[in-house]
Parts: sequence; structure tokens; C-alpha cells
Amino acid sequence: GSGVSCCQLGLPQMRLQDSGSIIKAVSSLLGMRERECRRRRDTEEKLARIQSDNKILTGKVKRLEDRVATAQDRVKEAEARLRRAERDFRQKLSGAMQERDDWERAAHQYRGRDRQKEVENRKLAQQYVKLQRQASERLIEKRSRLSSGGLRGGSKIRMSCPPTVAPEPYGDGQSGVTTPPPAGGRGPGGGMSNSL
Repeated sequence: GSGVSCCQLGLPQMRLQDSGSIIKAVSSLLGMRERECRRRRDTEEKLARIQSDNKILTGKVKRLEDRVATAQDRVKEAEARLRRAERDFRQKLSGAMQERDDWERAAHQYRGRDRQKEVENRKLAQQYVKLQRQASERLIEKRSRLSSGGLRGGSKIRMSCPPTVAPEPYGDGQSGVTTPPPAGGRGPGGGMSNSL
């Protein structure tokens, strides 16, 4: 509108077609720049999201590592408790087995003592029977002598009872046999024999 021509400005004179091509080229460059800016902006946003996700994942990994470390500590504590329990169990088992062995030895000793006492009791019973038989024989012999010596006026003669043999109480180990009383004496009861 000012009437200044391209020649006056010192610019090469262009045709209308040339100016249209330049406008198209500039528009194309501006479009490419806008698309490049948009791609860069999208890339920066994606990078920011990735960094945010990485930060979140890093926090999760840290928490998982803490949980794993805590679980490992608990496993170590459980293993230590298990070892202590196994050690205590072995000690108790060893003590129980030792106690069982002691009881078995004591029972074996008691069985041996019982057998020994049975043998001693049988011997004492045999001695008792033998002494009773001897006492009965002496009593019969004494009565026979008294009868052969004659009894005057039907007088009654007080006879002694058979000697008593007191068996030894169980577990004493000494003979408890009493000696027979002297001829014509009284027995422990002081009574007359009624077996004439």
C-alpha cells in the first residue's frame, strides 16, 4: 500500500508463484516444528511418568527388601529356637534313657535279692520242719521213758509242750529257731501237752 516495490528495497523481484512456494515451505517448516515440539513434549511427559513409576517401584522394592530382611531374621530366630529345642530334647531323652537303665538295674538287683530270699526262706522252712520233727521225736522218747519208769497212784505228770520254732521275719537273714526247753520244763505257754 505504500507503493514501495521490491526493486526499491533491493530484493530480487519474485513472481507470484515463487511467493506461494515460499509460503508453503514456511508453513511446512512451521508444521514440522510444531510436530517436533509436540513429540518432545510427549516424550518429556512420558519420561516424567517413567521416572515417577520408577520412584514408586523403587519404594516398593525397598519395602520388599525390608520385608525379606525381616523374614530372614525371623527364620534365623526360628532356626535358633529349633536348635535349642532339639538340644533340650536330646538332653531330656538322654536323662530318661539313663533313668530307665537305672530302674532296670535296680529291678534286676531286686529280683536277684528276691530269689536269694526265696532260697533262704526255703532253707529256713526245711530247718523248721526238721526241728519240729526232732522235737516230736524227743517228746515221744521222753514219754516212753516216763511210761516205762512207772507211774505211781495214777499221778499225772505235767509234760512240756513241743518246742516252738519261730521263723525269721522276711529279710533278716538270721535263724530265728528257738532251742527246746529242758526235760520236764514248761514250754513258752507253760501248759501241759494234751497229746498223750
